[in-house]
Amino acid sequence: MPQDPMLSVNEWIDFEEIATESIVLDSSQIEQAMQLARSSVNRSHANQWQPWSIYLQTLAHLGFEQWLKSRARDVTLHSMPLNAVTNDGWASFQINGFKLCLLATASQPDETIAITRSAIVTAEMAAHFYVVVAIAEELSQVTIHSFLRHDVLVAQLPTLTCNADETYSIPLPWFDSDLDHLLLYLRCTESSIFSLELPTEFASITLAPPQ
Repeated sequence: MPQDPMLSVNEWIDFEEIATESIVLDSSQIEQAMQLARSSVNRSHANQWQPWSIYLQTLAHLGFEQWLKSRARDVTLHSMPLNAVTNDGWASFQINGFKLCLLATASQPDETIAITRSAIVTAEMAAHFYVVVAIAEELSQVTIHSFLRHDVLVAQLPTLTCNADETYSIPLPWFDSDLDHLLLYLRCTESSIFSLELPTEFASITLAPPQ
């Protein structure tokens, strides 16, 4: 298991008072997500991106951005345009040099979280952190659930089989539910200490047979 640089951080951080990790979106944000989902039907990639997935991913994008601004106003945030949001969420945000991939789930997350192989092993799409965002659509509520570091994921990846749809089913216990850890990484560490390079054995992955 890679050494956790969190262990070397000794300075105390003046965090804002810990609040709930849930954000309630307003009606204009919901409508914005609905419009983007409808417009995805006319995109060239419509066969790959289902409108419902685009809708959830857009809500996750809006909710995470709002949550981060309320919890860490001092970080530098760069986000992709909303009309470029995809259902796998790769490289949704860049924060202080870190790349974050948002993984939107409906309601509470399942026992496993699907991450596309390309979002892990492709240099352009891989992220330093994979963040699970739970969407309670009927409540217009977005909850930042947990996160997983790329290096921790890669270290465990040989124990998994890539599915026929080129996704990995990542066990939910692998994810860290203490979001203060994520904020600490973003505020107190350098992205250069987390390499996104992969061992050569990941260049060719055997897929699981279709079910």
